[in-house]
Amino acid sequence: MKENYDSKEELIKEFNNLQENLKIIKRPGKIQDANEKFRVLFEISPDIIFVQDNAGKILDVNLSACRLFGLKYENIIDKNIEEFVKHNPNSTPFISNNLINGMNFYESTIVDTNSNLIPVEIVSNFIKYNNTDAKLIIVRDISKRKLAEQRLYNTEMRMAALFRNAPKIVLYETGREKEFISGNIHQLLGFMNHNINCKKDIENLIHKDDFPIVKLKITKWMESDIQNELSVWYRIFKNDGTLLWIEDRMVKVVSGTNEKYITGVMMDNTNLKTTEENLKESYLKLQKLLQETVTGLIAAVEIRDPYTAGHQKRVTALAMDIAKEMRLDKETIDGICIAASIHDIGKINIPSGILSKPGKLSSAEFDLIKVHPVYGYEILKNIEFPWPIADIVLQHHERYDGSSYPKGLSGNDILLEARIICVADVIESMVSHRPYRPALGIIEAIEEIHSNKGTLYDPKVVDACTAVFNNGFRFDEEKSDIKFSEIFH
Repeated sequence: MKENYDSKEELIKEFNNLQENLKIIKRPGKIQDANEKFRVLFEISPDIIFVQDNAGKILDVNLSACRLFGLKYENIIDKNIEEFVKHNPNSTPFISNNLINGMNFYESTIVDTNSNLIPVEIVSNFIKYNNTDAKLIIVRDISKRKLAEQRLYNTEMRMAALFRNAPKIVLYETGREKEFISGNIHQLLGFMNHNINCKKDIENLIHKDDFPIVKLKITKWMESDIQNELSVWYRIFKNDGTLLWIEDRMVKVVSGTNEKYITGVMMDNTNLKTTEENLKESYLKLQKLLQETVTGLIAAVEIRDPYTAGHQKRVTALAMDIAKEMRLDKETIDGICIAASIHDIGKINIPSGILSKPGKLSSAEFDLIKVHPVYGYEILKNIEFPWPIADIVLQHHERYDGSSYPKGLSGNDILLEARIICVADVIESMVSHRPYRPALGIIEAIEEIHSNKGTLYDPKVVDACTAVFNNGFRFDEEKSDIKFSEIFH
């Protein structure tokens, strides 16, 4: 028999040739009346089927057997099966000369003509064949099943090793008739084996302040149609009274029998939680340090020049309202608040006589004033703010068309925060009294930014500033009070 056939017609032709020489198995009852149907099933079965007598001589075989042996039908009949297929001596006997009345079912291993070990499942039964005692043997190749079983076994062994050596990870199943929890739960919590056998025992150990929240989350999740994983955190007591932080991740499962339950994994994340708390504490300390730094800088300006300090507070109030009108995110607004509150910090290096001079400044004096953004940058550049404060301060006198100082930046090359502070700075300066001139008023200030909209000032910032005043903004002491607690929290 060939292993493969070139066409269906060739297979049918060979089957018909064999059929003429095959002996019909005669069985009593309905099978006797349906020999042709039985023969078709006999031949097309993927399992190896043969009939042997008491001496082990082959009386009949099917096509699958011929393929296994690599022989034609006529070369197999009347031979002993052990001439073609050797039994693996380490497994259950493949051939038995002692026929037993009744069906036998067992697994074994055979050695084919190429010396390959093949795991098989064998079903044998006593039959009458041409009025003589015989044995019908069906052999099924179970190599794929055995390979799958071995892979499953290997996976189970790896999982068992994982949980034996990872005491901080516990696997469980709950909500079904027989609950499961991996044995390393006792390593994790320090209880004896008989104390913790299911998830219910775990629930009794959860901290009383955490249990209601955890229970509510799980209940809502179970009652919903959400199939996503649920993760809950809680504290749990060990046998020695100490607390662990557990992250409990769970998923809903529906078995093949439509049984619904939860499977999950509990992880000891105490170290992670402790690290998180330490980081939070460090962050709060850093925030407090930054707040104290900014407050100290503002105080330094107030001592040096009370007028400049008041100006910075009012610019801050307007700049923040402009940023909110532009719907900027809180992080950006917080950065604008800090930068605006110290945008003139560089004036500390400017002689007070120039800052308070009642008359017009000379060219040399004005050139000195123009350096204050650079001085401010140098003071701030080494302070690690979460925002680009030093660069914003450096750029707050730049103009949209590139016509100003200190670097002549233009358009979007100027930070948005600096463009906002620029407009707020111009407005506040014009509406406030100066040693060299009286206050000009809000109308003239608004006309200034509108007449230079798109040239000196960012159009979007100008529109937002106008909207802020239309909505009732006014400079007053309450608005000028910078609330750093809203930023550093």
